[in-house]
Amino acid sequence: MENTMEHVASVCRPGAGAETCRYLTIDDGWACAVGNPKLVAFIEARAKEGRMTARAVNCSGRTL
Repeated sequence: MENTMEHVASVCRPGAGAETCRYLTIDDGWACAVGNPKLVAFIEARAKEGRMTARAVNCSGRTL
């Protein structure tokens, strides 16, 4: 399995506009919101309203 930074760069794709994974978050480092149902619902609502640049769903989630 590739390391976290390789995964973030190749799969999550920060800075790639609409191709960036909508579930990629940052706190003390990169994080994946897929495992947090409340955050997923919030992100989905924002995406549906067109209020996000990141629009892709790039994987089924990963603990970063």
